[in-house]
Parts: sequence; structure tokens; C-alpha cells
Amino acid sequence: MAEVLAYFFLLLFLLTLTGLIFVSVVAVRYANTITKMENRIEQALDVLDKHYSEIGGILHKPVFYDSPEIKRVVNSLRHSQQALLWVANNITTLDEIAEEPDADRQ
Repeated sequence: MAEVLAYFFLLLFLLTLTGLIFVSVVAVRYANTITKMENRIEQALDVLDKHYSEIGGILHKPVFYDSPEIKRVVNSLRHSQQALLWVANNITTLDEIAEEPDADRQ
């Protein structure tokens, strides 16, 4: 009887160890995926910041041609600049929301 009980606990231990290894592998893969996405988002924000600055520089120059097409292009640039700022603000707001619960605990 003691031998059967020993085999039962050995089997239970091996199943628990296998489950722990499986969960650990999945957690590491998930963490790597999150890290890669975070790096991609940071790179995208850097690109958005660069283009936002370039558009801002273009918009500060006076337009000497009074054509409606030129005015539409300048207007489109303004809207694009606002859209870039909106996207960047929304992405950084997600980071701030994720960090808020940690600040409440302290």
C-alpha cells in the first residue's frame, strides 16, 4: 500500500512539474512578445515625433501662392500634424493608464 502511495505522489509531482514548466515557457514567450511590441511602439513614436517636427517646420513657413490647391495641401498637412499628435498622445496615455495602479499601491 505504501508503494502505491509513493507512486501516486511521484506521478502527482511529475504532473505538477510538467505543468510548471509548460506555464513558464508560455509566460516567457508572452513576455518576449510584449517586449517586442513595446520596442516597435517606441520606434513608431520616434518616427511620428520626427514627422511631427518636420510638418511643424513646414507649416511655420508662409505660403506665397494663393492657389486653392496649395491651401488644401497646407490644410491637409495641419490635419496630418494633428492626427500624428493624437496618435502619439493616445499611445502614451495607454502607458500612463497601465502605470496608475502601481502608483496607487505605494
